[in-house]
Amino acid sequence: MTATFLSAAWFRPSAEQWRAIALRTRRRAPRPILAAAVFFAIAYVIDQSGKVGSAVESSSVWVLSPDGQNMVQVLAIAAAQGFGSMYGVVAPYLGLLAGFISGSETSAIAMLSRFHMETAQALGKPAQIGLLLAAASAVGGGLASVISPAKLQNAARDHRPHW
Repeated sequence: MTATFLSAAWFRPSAEQWRAIALRTRRRAPRPILAAAVFFAIAYVIDQSGKVGSAVESSSVWVLSPDGQNMVQVLAIAAAQGFGSMYGVVAPYLGLLAGFISGSETSAIAMLSRFHMETAQALGKPAQIGLLLAAASAVGGGLASVISPAKLQNAARDHRPHW
């Protein structure tokens, strides 16, 4: 929206063009917003799993339960044991899958970054390797989001023949 309003200063759209912009935005926006919200919600639930509340000075503080009981940790340990040193080859494909399903690179990053960091730790690698795995996954997510069903549907909807 910011780009639309900033570009309006140069392009000076007519009232009819503003109506078309508003109509197209109302038609397109709900699906990607819903998809992103669902993926961020899933990432939040996964990240917060295994945490227990504790009363500290009349405030509730969430703390991790014993190691290995958080969903991310459980999956990371399983991935580290299953793929071993080949996990670096698998990480971009996980991002590819997440980007394709969600239609959003941002959603793929939100869901998988901590997982890649935990997997690197489970493999005994430094945090920089986890960041590298997350970056490779982000590239995969970005590439796949281009051909995701949600984006293809939006593109096909706007390019109908006008004859």
